[in-house]
Amino acid sequence: MSRRLTRELAFKFVFRFEFIENPEISDEVLKELFDEFIEPGKLDEEYFRRLVAGVYGNLYTLDELISKYSKGWKIKRISKTDLAILRIAIYEAMEMEDIPVSVAINEAIELSKVYSPEDAKAFINGVLSRICSGVLK
Repeated sequence: MSRRLTRELAFKFVFRFEFIENPEISDEVLKELFDEFIEPGKLDEEYFRRLVAGVYGNLYTLDELISKYSKGWKIKRISKTDLAILRIAIYEAMEMEDIPVSVAINEAIELSKVYSPEDAKAFINGVLSRICSGVLK
């Protein structure tokens, strides 16, 4: 399966995770959720696990960046859909050396075209561009 489709599944996982009462869970519980979510042979499991675990392992840092660079938007005001897209894209851009920054941004915009309202892609692109110019100079 392509990385694009795997990224989309990771987005759905991250989005779904927003509705779990206790988001700070153990590695064991996260593994059980992975196993429940992953259909063998249907996605790039290593990439999926790396991306989702990376987002949750760095959630506080990712959310700090989103808060800092979203210009007046509090995390609680950002839709759960857009928040999941931003977290994935920022993690990819900052931590996954095999993913070019431009690809992380482009893929976030593509996800927003499918899952977010029309005006969200400009917001997502703006936040990601500010983060990339401010942090990844």
